Amino acid sequence: MIDHVYFLLDDSKDRVRIGTTHNLLDRLFTHLNSAVGRRWTVLGVIEGGVAREKEIHALFAHLRLDRESSRGNPVPGASDEWFRNTPELRSWITDNTKLAPCNSGKEEEFQFRNLS
Repeated sequence: MIDHVYFLLDDSKDRVRIGTTHNLLDRLFTHLNSAVGRRWTVLGVIEGGVAREKEIHALFAHLRLDRESSRGNPVPGASDEWFRNTPELRSWITDNTKLAPCNSGKEEEFQFRNLS
């Protein structure tokens, strides 16, 4: 099984999650199905595991958001997989994403289109 790095936009908080998974479809559906009260958009995915994810996190460290406590307050210095949704980050995702999801809303119809 191929590892992937995924990029999810949380429109409700204007932030992007950069994460990694061994099972892409399960991970994406877990996020998308848990998005009660949120609007999440899959911006894209690329092949790569934890090492690739760490490279991307380091590249955008200046955009990293502090982790929120259970009360919604920022916890300074506590890093997470969330980054500010900026033109710089979105441009990088557009330029570097090899695959993008095409989803009609039904799991069995979730497909990927090759952008290369």
